[in-house]
Amino acid sequence: MENELKTNYVNSRKRFIVSRFDSERKNQSTRSLGVTVKYRTSRLLPEVKETMRRGYRIGDRIPMAKYAIVSLATGVLFGIMDGLINANPIAESVYAFYGPIRRTSVNVLAGVLIDLYYGFVLAGTFILLFRSLPGRRGWVKGVSFALLVWFFRVVMHTASEWMILEVPVVASLYSLVTGLAEMLVLGSLYGLTLKPLIQSASANG
Repeated sequence: MENELKTNYVNSRKRFIVSRFDSERKNQSTRSLGVTVKYRTSRLLPEVKETMRRGYRIGDRIPMAKYAIVSLATGVLFGIMDGLINANPIAESVYAFYGPIRRTSVNVLAGVLIDLYYGFVLAGTFILLFRSLPGRRGWVKGVSFALLVWFFRVVMHTASEWMILEVPVVASLYSLVTGLAEMLVLGSLYGLTLKPLIQSASANG
């Protein structure tokens, strides 16, 4: 009986020591991970803040008149391309499945105002992200920006629509291709027209 009690006591102590060791090891791993994340975050955040600060600083020095002209021009171009893409025989055939939910009339004024608003927002976003975009030439940065906007605006919308609705594959492909072409035109225009303004603002600063 006494030997059995001793054996049980020894086994319980062993289990306690093993569990204590495992707990300490887990805590140490958690602390190490926390230190690593904190270290990486402390290095990354200043770079992000500096990039945004430079973007805002450059944006403040760009002449508003030139920025407005570029934004208005791209907004108008945006509206024209939207019309050409969505109001042609091919688009009507491809998007025929929208028939039951399609509006019988289109509010042209609202569409124009929305496209002009997009022009200003995209131009401002390009200025803020200019230093972070790949490439040295203006049109290369414009293409990089176009691919970024295309992914968030067109690809994600098309993928979500395909998951929820019975969308024909040809309709999804048409949206992706025409959306890419539209964004490439706008992105290239931003790169060619806004890069000189940004460089001039940087030189004056």
